[in-house]
Amino acid sequence: MARMDSEPHAGQPAVMTVTFIEDRNGRAIVRLPNGSKTTVDYGSVVLQPGTVHFVSKPGGAEEAWCQECDWQTVGEDRREAAARFNDHVQQSH
Repeated sequence: MARMDSEPHAGQPAVMTVTFIEDRNGRAIVRLPNGSKTTVDYGSVVLQPGTVHFVSKPGGAEEAWCQECDWQTVGEDRREAAARFNDHVQQSH
């Protein structure tokens, strides 16, 4: 289950980990944590180093696979799996 540091309120900015798929007509196509895809303006995208594949596991856990080596991890949620992946990229690539 996702962790919230405080109760969210309408209008509050939020950050979500998505996976960039491709460019289409000057907009970024991204995969959302629930597996669906959407397009967003590039101004809302901050690309990070590395290439990752996320796999949702039963119970809300999330698995991250590095596409550049054999490294993988399972986090309690997407945020934790993404943080571990970011640490891996910084240390290993």
